[in-house]
Amino acid sequence: MLVNLLLASVPVLAQSSLQAELLQAGEKSATDVFFMAATNVEPLEQECTLSCNENFQRLGQVRKNCTCTGDQCELTPDVPSACADISGLEMSESMIDKINMGRRGTPGCFPMELEHGTSNCNADHQKRSLCEHQCDDGFTLVGSSSHKCTCKRNGCSWRPFPFDTVGDSAAPLCKPAESVNFCPGLTQEQIPEGVTASCAEKDKYGKGTRCKISCSDPGQGFGGKVFDKTRFGSCACPNPSQCDWTMDLSQSCEDINECDKGDVCGENALCVNRSPGYECVCKCGFTMLDGTCVHQSRAEGDACQRGWTGARCNEPDTSKPFPCYYRPASIFRSASGSAN
Repeated sequence: MLVNLLLASVPVLAQSSLQAELLQAGEKSATDVFFMAATNVEPLEQECTLSCNENFQRLGQVRKNCTCTGDQCELTPDVPSACADISGLEMSESMIDKINMGRRGTPGCFPMELEHGTSNCNADHQKRSLCEHQCDDGFTLVGSSSHKCTCKRNGCSWRPFPFDTVGDSAAPLCKPAESVNFCPGLTQEQIPEGVTASCAEKDKYGKGTRCKISCSDPGQGFGGKVFDKTRFGSCACPNPSQCDWTMDLSQSCEDINECDKGDVCGENALCVNRSPGYECVCKCGFTMLDGTCVHQSRAEGDACQRGWTGARCNEPDTSKPFPCYYRPASIFRSASGSAN
């Protein structure tokens, strides 16, 4: 038998100027009583302590703050408290004696209940009791697989065990297997512009599913990096109800500056970045032949054309200004940056 004390307000039955009993509203005799220290100051803020009748154990929060104004009191925080009948439990006499110490009796945790599963607990949810959880067929456990009843000054509560367990500290749940351990398909709002994703084709992908994201334009890369055009990730689940994709979706695809690769055009040409792609421009004295800049002869009979010199008339004559040096100047300046 559990008597829950989630009270919004209860009357005060004065015993003396220093002590009062808080009884459950409407009852002259209760299985559970909160004791408090009282003064004549209003509003009064004190600490209340749960006390139970003989062979009843205090469960949950056994100490609460109490605020009283006149004969009206409120117990805070709104954490469950109760007195549970222990007469049907197998306990040693020493343990029963510890429980039957009124306001100082050893408290315990509320019984662990798991819908669509079972919780196997030792020590009848007493202090240090350990519960291990298992779900029925077709259900998956969400939360820690084991909890331990831990008690402090204010009372007892269940905590995931081991205590360094990362995850939800609330009571475990058994959820239908098909509703957990999956990542939802990426939506168009989640995918940056210019990116395609293989995990955007369906609404649901199971844990461990691989996903590929890539730049739609072959002349682009993530963050404009030439070697970062495709990325892979997977559906990871820290716990069954919290799954997400592991790849970074914050970077968009940007134009790649192919000229950053190095000597992509050869020593006789300049690389000019375009969007998309790039262009190789031959230096003065060279011409494009089958994709390669080769020496170009500027002979005119037995002499070289104006502005050219050398045995084959393919070396610029730097002693005289000539359009050859004016015309490509804009190309040279563009090539030094990332002209589009």
